[in-house]
Amino acid sequence: QMPYCDFYTPEWKPASEIGVGDFLVTPVPDSVDRSYAPSEDDLFYKEPLELTDDLLSLCGWFIAEGWTDRGKVRFGLHAEEYEHSDEIRGLLRRVFNSKSAVYFAKDSRSRVVESRKKVGTVLKRWFGGRAAAKSMPEWIFLLPPDKLKWVIRAMWRGDGCKVDSGGYESLSYTTASPSLAMQLWMCLTKFGIISYL
Repeated sequence: QMPYCDFYTPEWKPASEIGVGDFLVTPVPDSVDRSYAPSEDDLFYKEPLELTDDLLSLCGWFIAEGWTDRGKVRFGLHAEEYEHSDEIRGLLRRVFNSKSAVYFAKDSRSRVVESRKKVGTVLKRWFGGRAAAKSMPEWIFLLPPDKLKWVIRAMWRGDGCKVDSGGYESLSYTTASPSLAMQLWMCLTKFGIISYL
């Protein structure tokens, strides 16, 4: 039985048979808490990486704005998003003890460039290198809301926006990755947020 819906019995239906009066039941993924990222023998860190707020925020920024180029990790931001570039540089320094630089491209977009290639290798392995191939690894997807919020917050600051839809505001997230869109939709259910694709 469904709470507050005693008069409904859940059943599987083909999409072509769904009509007015039907409700969609959305599963909420399980949460599996962990304190460290998975350890891998070929990573350049001898100690496991602790899942701090900073590391999880950096993961969210990479999902939204990052890619790798010749092994280096880069973040594409608008030229006026100074606070974002400062935040990302601070995260790179605190999480990976890594120096970074900002340069301005011809298309007036600033780029935060990370100089250590191995950082790019780690982030690409976890999330994919290009926008259309991005996805969350299972260990991120299954994090509980108190940790997952840092990933989603940074993702939203990178690729989210408010949309005025005929007199009411909604929040929208844009991605070229169907896998990431589905994962984000399911992650939001952990916060009681029902969204649509």
